[in-house]
Amino acid sequence: MVGAKKHGGWGKEKVDRKTTFAPLVVVPDAGIPSALLTQFDIVNRGRQAFKDAGVQVYAPGVVQVSDVQLLEGLADWAQKLAQRGNTPDMLDMITAWRRAATVIGEGSLQLFLERRGFPRPLSDHIIENGSKAVLRLLADD
Repeated sequence: MVGAKKHGGWGKEKVDRKTTFAPLVVVPDAGIPSALLTQFDIVNRGRQAFKDAGVQVYAPGVVQVSDVQLLEGLADWAQKLAQRGNTPDMLDMITAWRRAATVIGEGSLQLFLERRGFPRPLSDHIIENGSKAVLRLLADD
């Protein structure tokens, strides 16, 4: 992130004063407690770590593997809405989540979605692979 900002981007992607970073760290589901105080602590420590980057960096988010699957499900859901003429933007949703984490300490993705009435859909590939596994189990009987 610092290198991209310092050199104005990477590849064909440009980084300027309008660019905002939302650092995410993926951890195992049992890696870090998903408690509100833990999320609050991470947000506060992140403010210190990224204070020199200015307002262009939202508080870092710790995303458990199950939340990555949730983000995949939301992306699939957004794609289906786009086919019906709606154009939800996953980056806008992630930005809003990280903004809420930075401003009001709402670091948990689950809490963010719950408070705004967003669904928590399974991704298409999880449903497809789960269906295949069930069919294999039934075929073995």
